[in-house]
Amino acid sequence: MSKRKSSSLLYQREGIVSNESEKNGKLYVVGTPIGNLQDLTYRAKDVLKRVHTIAAENAGHVRKLLCALNVLQTRVWSYREENRVKVTPQLMDLLFEGKDVALVTDAGMPTIADPGAHLVDCALERRIPVVPIPGPSAVVTALSVSGFRAETFVFLGFLSRSKSHLQEQLGEIARSSRTVVCFEAPHRLSQTLTAMANVIPERKVALCRELTKFHEEIMRGTVQEMESFIRSRENVQGEMTLVIEGASLSAQDEEEKWERAKEWIDRAFQKGEKTIRQIVEEAAILYGVPRSKVYRYSLAKKGEWEK
Repeated sequence: MSKRKSSSLLYQREGIVSNESEKNGKLYVVGTPIGNLQDLTYRAKDVLKRVHTIAAENAGHVRKLLCALNVLQTRVWSYREENRVKVTPQLMDLLFEGKDVALVTDAGMPTIADPGAHLVDCALERRIPVVPIPGPSAVVTALSVSGFRAETFVFLGFLSRSKSHLQEQLGEIARSSRTVVCFEAPHRLSQTLTAMANVIPERKVALCRELTKFHEEIMRGTVQEMESFIRSRENVQGEMTLVIEGASLSAQDEEEKWERAKEWIDRAFQKGEKTIRQIVEEAAILYGVPRSKVYRYSLAKKGEWEK
């Protein structure tokens, strides 16, 4: 670790926070292709060629990219979640010595669902200049061809592997009017779509597979249609990006009505003055929600109170 004393505070000039420091090297955050090599910008190639070291999530993958670009002299260091605590101080030493470092990920822009965010945070804390070199992004690329509104959207990274947490996420998606973008692994795609179909079966979705690559495929339909389609296919492979349409305002209104109905049902059970039939009839009339939905919920609540 370098003995140079560093400050965690950024200096300010006329109210604007800056992280400029002429003595230190620069950390370049470089976007790389998500599939098609021709999508690499001239500026990105120039930076990768002239920096002292490249920090990469997958060093072998990046070496192949550099070989294709005929950039053979730049050092490549592995920078993964498993080794970032050890490697970060070494990269900081290089930057303090005035050497430039490029941060790249497997594909797209670094720090998006990527361990590189830790390196950027450390550099900013130590007044190391951080320079963006824009490039392709699977998130924005998928969103642009989804056909859904993109004024506001939410990126969730990979959906949770925990069933309970996944149900919470799907509940939030069901209620939100914002378009949602997420990644999914091929071996979990069918399972995730099945879980989604149980919550938002009629919601429209775009499944983007192998974006910008030779076998690029963009599929659109309802969640239920997509779940059936993927189940009918064998051994679906490749990088997957899901774009889920936001809830319509009418869907949000229905969700709000149902939440109010559930609160009323809960209070009715607490008072214990009505039969389950009376609760179902009154809740359906008061809140305009389907009797079958009220009945199922009421049966579940009755079971809880009888325990």
